Amino acid sequence: MHEQQPLEEHEPYYLEPIEHPILDDDMEEANPLTTEQEAALERLKAEKAERDARQAEKETHKAIQRIEKLKRFKMYNEVRKKKMIDLAQKHGKEWEVAYNTFCGVEDGLEVNDNAEVEVIIQDIRSANQEDDTYFTTLRHFLIYLKAGVKANGAWNILINFIDRGKFGISTKFFEQRAYTELQVILIKIQRTTRLNELLQEHVKEILMKVSPEISENPPMVRFMKNDLFRICNLTEDTLKDYPNNYLISVEKYLRSTGFTSTEKDKAADTLRRYLMENVPYYRKRVEKGLEVHPRLPNMPKQNKKDVSIAWLWAGVGQQVEYIGRHIKGAILKPGEPLHYPSVIDYQNANSNPVVEEGEIEMD
Repeated sequence: MHEQQPLEEHEPYYLEPIEHPILDDDMEEANPLTTEQEAALERLKAEKAERDARQAEKETHKAIQRIEKLKRFKMYNEVRKKKMIDLAQKHGKEWEVAYNTFCGVEDGLEVNDNAEVEVIIQDIRSANQEDDTYFTTLRHFLIYLKAGVKANGAWNILINFIDRGKFGISTKFFEQRAYTELQVILIKIQRTTRLNELLQEHVKEILMKVSPEISENPPMVRFMKNDLFRICNLTEDTLKDYPNNYLISVEKYLRSTGFTSTEKDKAADTLRRYLMENVPYYRKRVEKGLEVHPRLPNMPKQNKKDVSIAWLWAGVGQQVEYIGRHIKGAILKPGEPLHYPSVIDYQNANSNPVVEEGEIEMD
């Protein structure tokens, strides 16, 4: 074992302070460096304050823009809601004026540019045999369609094409159009006035009565139902993308609307084959004979007395209506009872009526 040696005694350590040249008051060389640093610090503070001010200004501007956008959106919604209510009700002096104008004299029924516009549409159709390209091209070339009022109070219809100019057409022009053409015309009507709104409704009524358009390349059905444009692609790959109820409604629409045709029956048969293979509840309804039309309700039973009374009053109503609409000089003396004939008497009387000159007077 080594014995521990005693520690040697020594003087205590003393740390001498180190003088910093910048903090030394006796050194004059450090004063210019302090000035430069203070100047740089001031510049940094000024730049930061400027950036903060610009950022605050941007934030304030964005907030103002958001508030103004919300105000404009609210005003737009109010105007749109008011316009929708006005279009739904169609009530007021302005609508009365529009109705009277639309039901009045139409300028261009005899002299118009229907033939020229027909040539333009046929040229577009000849250059675009497929229905999809024809719809797109016609929609591109047709700029707008609108109704206007002339100085004499008559109204007319203007249609404008790219590179062809404006033409005046009549409402008879719409009666000869196919579904695709009416669809484009309906879209292109400028709904800026109440008269144009009435024109748009007129075209829509015609479109609702037009038979569905069935194309073969690609196989597709286009029709309008409940004021909505509807489409159904009949290829095997796309039929599975439609809801089953929608396909059932299209199949029923093709079989129960308008006149029958080979194209409509073929499209309906295509839908039925797909539904029979892929929709079990539809197949069960077909097998039970409940797939197309529900059975009409039976007429309620009536006794002979009620039936005879009903026929008697029907004859009286026909007599009154006939006198009011077709006889200008029928005389009923005050206090004279109204004759209630039988149906046979009424028919015999109407075969060769004898009427005196005068006015109709009734107590």
